[in-house]
Amino acid sequence: MNLRKFILATIVLVSALAGADVSAQTPVIQVTLLGTGVPLLNAVGYNASGRVMSGTLVVAGTERFLIDVGSGVVGRLYQTSTNPANPNVAVDKVFLTHLHSDHIADLPSLYIIGWLYRDPAPLRVWGPGPGPNSPEGVRKMMSDLRQTFDEDIYLRSTLFPGFECCTFTNKGIDVKHTVTEVEQGVVYSNNGVTVRAFRVKHDPVRPAFGYRIEYQGKAIMITGDTSFTDNLVNYGNNADVIISEAWGWPRAGSEGLYDYHCPPETCLAPMFKSTAPKLAVLTHMSGPPPVTGVADNIISRTRAAGYLGPLVAGVDLMTITVNSTGAPVVVTP
Repeated sequence: MNLRKFILATIVLVSALAGADVSAQTPVIQVTLLGTGVPLLNAVGYNASGRVMSGTLVVAGTERFLIDVGSGVVGRLYQTSTNPANPNVAVDKVFLTHLHSDHIADLPSLYIIGWLYRDPAPLRVWGPGPGPNSPEGVRKMMSDLRQTFDEDIYLRSTLFPGFECCTFTNKGIDVKHTVTEVEQGVVYSNNGVTVRAFRVKHDPVRPAFGYRIEYQGKAIMITGDTSFTDNLVNYGNNADVIISEAWGWPRAGSEGLYDYHCPPETCLAPMFKSTAPKLAVLTHMSGPPPVTGVADNIISRTRAAGYLGPLVAGVDLMTITVNSTGAPVVVTP
């Protein structure tokens, strides 16, 4: 079965599980997969994949935030923006799993361009602090980023008279941010939404985190990059949706990368079997060419390893809605 047919079959299955009257349900958490890809050295393969780097938009009640901001994610935010007064590119909360470039490369664009929509709210960033092989952490990174844009901010705040049109004044424009370097546990709680960070095993990258988001009795978990660890089960238990990275390369020839990602046999299937989510979603998928067959390969291997529950390969701009009752509903772009 090809990927498109598989996704359509999954949508039918998940919607049927959710009950006949989907419209009568109340959405609790909505997830949009903005970027489901990985860096590819082959430009033709990258274009053929139709995927940008890692990024996920989560909306729960009045709260809206991003998990990771890889290259291409800000463009996807523009594509999902339906409210001109408050588009998704105005999102002001970002939770970073780790500081690899494919998870943070669009953070500068969100910081300086998103500010035009976000002002006067600061960009609030949560992420790992210093640790083994991570000498600086997110606080230093954001301080350096602010310095990078000093000239841009100075010119706009002092030399361009047209800015008095907008929510900020002509003089004294600034781009503000706050930083929280996270540890395992509750890192954010507001308007009934709770975000928990948990340590994952992405060695030698330490610390690295996944996130669990809870609202009105519903929960989703996003793993970030990781190999198998007990935390995937501990924080994935009773989750409605688990969104996991997926490593499709065989161990032979990829030993250095295999052991800090999530292959079907040693990570995906054990995690999903132990947690039994209402829906398991694959993202950040990598595997041998052709890129158009990577998702099918990972799914078939996850099935062969013993996980037979609801499973879908994510694509960019796919939405997953966790309703007050029933199974999550999946819609592709």
